[in-house]
Amino acid sequence: MNTHTINFSLKEDAEKVLKALREIVDTFGAATVQDLHDLCGMPSTYSDQKKGWTSVNSARISITDDDTVLLTLSQAENLFEESQS
Repeated sequence: MNTHTINFSLKEDAEKVLKALREIVDTFGAATVQDLHDLCGMPSTYSDQKKGWTSVNSARISITDDDTVLLTLSQAENLFEESQS
């Protein structure tokens, strides 16, 4: 299974991002990759607006042997169908 993983220094930061993603999904029905990148202070591209998650229930926070905190989400899916011209 392909995943989308973001590294953090602190578990609390990963927890805040995951909580915010859940709130976005609850409010708007989906969270985009751009939302995730904005919450993490990372740059985004135009295509990041088109992919994301309609659920983040499978997201996991883990800590590696070197104390890096990982937020792992399922692979982002296309949220919008391309219009046919």
